[in-house]
Amino acid sequence: MAKGAGIPNSHWVRDEEHFEQLLDRRFDEGGPVLLAVKIDDRPGLVQTPRDPTLIRSCFMKGLGTGQGLEA
Repeated sequence: MAKGAGIPNSHWVRDEEHFEQLLDRRFDEGGPVLLAVKIDDRPGLVQTPRDPTLIRSCFMKGLGTGQGLEA
């Protein structure tokens, strides 16, 4: 997905040693980098809300526009 979004330097981290190798190499190559790490085998505990109005409100608040649901 990251490569399709224009981030060619994206990798799944296999273990701690692999992470260190990728991290050291990335600073030399520059550009955006995505390192994905699976931290456990459990499924997600909650589903992300899919309400467009709520998502917009949270996004606008995060930008500091002061615009929320009341806008």
